[in-house]
Amino acid sequence: MVQVKSKVKYRSIGAVEGRLETLSLHQGRRQFRICHHLTGEPVECSLPPELEAAVKSGLGRRVIVSGVIAYGAEGRPLSVRAERLRVVPEDEALPSPDDVLGLAPDLTGDKSTEEYIGMLRDGN
Repeated sequence: MVQVKSKVKYRSIGAVEGRLETLSLHQGRRQFRICHHLTGEPVECSLPPELEAAVKSGLGRRVIVSGVIAYGAEGRPLSVRAERLRVVPEDEALPSPDDVLGLAPDLTGDKSTEEYIGMLRDGN
């Protein structure tokens, strides 16, 4: 993984979302890079052997990388010691409001929407 230790302010377990842009299988420096979805900045990720197939299938796509994240002074992720990777569907592939309208017509039973939400908020 790229050496970012001098910039690291703290580490935390978590996940980073971004577009998987590059993959390097160079011996001793197996890594991939995502472009962070909020900042547009690169985030270097380690590449354990068990993630290689998932990373290859995620090239050019939105992904969520989970593991130990190293953050810089501004709280932005610098790198991830990757443990899991999940490919995320593109926005166009997600259902629209029209696609889900009417999927559960009897969800609220005989209650109005307002009554049903009130019931959920009150824990009944």
